[in-house]
Amino acid sequence: IMFITGTAKGILGSTDKELFFIASSAYTLLCFMSLIPLRTTKSPPGTQLMFFMLLSDMVALTVMMHASGGLGSGLGFLMLPTVAAGSIIVAGQLALLLAAIASICVMTETLSTIMLLGRGKDTMFPAGILGILLFATAVIFQVLTQRIRHAQELAAQKISESEQLPNINE
Repeated sequence: IMFITGTAKGILGSTDKELFFIASSAYTLLCFMSLIPLRTTKSPPGTQLMFFMLLSDMVALTVMMHASGGLGSGLGFLMLPTVAAGSIIVAGQLALLLAAIASICVMTETLSTIMLLGRGKDTMFPAGILGILLFATAVIFQVLTQRIRHAQELAAQKISESEQLPNINE
């Protein structure tokens, strides 16, 4: 909406308006299509579907970041909530894989901007810092998620113990 109305004229699609429009339209369509399996089945989505959705987020963000002039547009930082959500949804090594893929996407986009367009040579260091932040986000959210799950297990155990107390008194 911001791109179409021209609200973020100098930021979104500043390098390649057509590529940004195609990428954002395809991403929006893919997001709506991914709602279909969520609505048609009553079971929660599987790890494969969630991983695919997070991966498509990263690819779309990378293409839109490239069309907007690279890392300087600020769109690369939208990878952080994607990695954080991935660390909550998928556990273990898959969360770190998401951080690695996001880092590779950011570094690839930065290198392509430097090599193909011949500009943004000063963005390599911030791209590396963003890669470190992506891994730190994944690790921090994994630890927090594990603690929350452990606290939920303890709470469920205490509830079952308290439900058995009246039976002991009788």
